[in-house]
Amino acid sequence: MYRKINKILAVIVPGTILFLSLVLIPMPAIASGKTANGITVYIGTFPTAMIRGHPKLHPAGTMHGGVPVQPRYHLVVALFDKETGERITGARIKAAVTRASSKTSVAYKDLQVMLIQGKITYGNYFGMIPGSYTIRLKIQRANVPRIIKFEFNYQLAQT
Repeated sequence: MYRKINKILAVIVPGTILFLSLVLIPMPAIASGKTANGITVYIGTFPTAMIRGHPKLHPAGTMHGGVPVQPRYHLVVALFDKETGERITGARIKAAVTRASSKTSVAYKDLQVMLIQGKITYGNYFGMIPGSYTIRLKIQRANVPRIIKFEFNYQLAQT
C-alpha cells in the first residue's frame, strides 16, 4: 500500500512543484531563455521552502542531498535542440550563481538530472535572496567534446 502511494507521490509531487513554481513566483523569477550553438536553454528558480516538508523517502525530499535548511532557491535548467525542439538528454551541466555586482571568483556546481513528469531537467540548490544575479552555465552534450557556455542576467523577485 505504502509503495503504491510513494510511486504516485513520486510522479505527482515533482510535477506539482514545477507547476506551482511557474504559477506562484512573479514573472521575472520564472524563466529566462537563450539560444546558441544549436541549443535553447531555459532556466527558472523556486524557493526550497516549497519542498522542505517532503519526507526523506520522497524524491523531492532527497534530491541533491536533501533540502537545505537555510533560505535557498532551486535552479532548474531545461535544454532543447534548436532545430527539432526535442529535449536534450544526457548532458552534463555546471552552473555558477553570483550577485550581479559581485567581483568574487565564480564557483561552479554540478547540476543533477531530474525527472519531472517524465521530462529530463537539471538542477541544484543555490543560496539566493531577491536581487540581480549572473547565472553562468557550462553545458557539455553527450558525445560532443566542446563545452557551450551561457550567461544569464537574472532578476530574482521578492516572493
